[in-house]
Amino acid sequence: MGSYIEEMVVRPESMSEATIKLMFVDDDERLGAAWERLIAHQPDIDLVAWCRSADAMLERLGQQEADIVLLDLTMQGRDPLDALVEVSDRYPRSKVIVCTGLDRRKWEDVAREVGAADYVDKTDPPAQILETIRRVAKEAKAAR
Repeated sequence: MGSYIEEMVVRPESMSEATIKLMFVDDDERLGAAWERLIAHQPDIDLVAWCRSADAMLERLGQQEADIVLLDLTMQGRDPLDALVEVSDRYPRSKVIVCTGLDRRKWEDVAREVGAADYVDKTDPPAQILETIRRVAKEAKAAR
């Protein structure tokens, strides 16, 4: 019997699509480690960076291209919403999906207004979050 993470592998509809470069931005060590394990089992997604702050994300985006940035809104240091604005301005090819545990009713519209491509809750099933990552990447690719 496989592990929970292995059971959550979601196969993309088409394996011929290019690999999605994902940057995970969250200071929660346990969640980050879980995402590393989950993404390792996704043949179409490559975790190119795990940043523990918004500042680290901006620095890394200057060095490493990412198709999708999965961004938490509650971290020490720079306000992640301010950093989201900067990502939208400086790295328009990188699409940000906010992934947070904050009240969706309060924060989703705010996040979208400053440039988020989508919004998911940390408590959403991993398969649903992976589907959102794939959908946003596909939409961004089609828009280019």
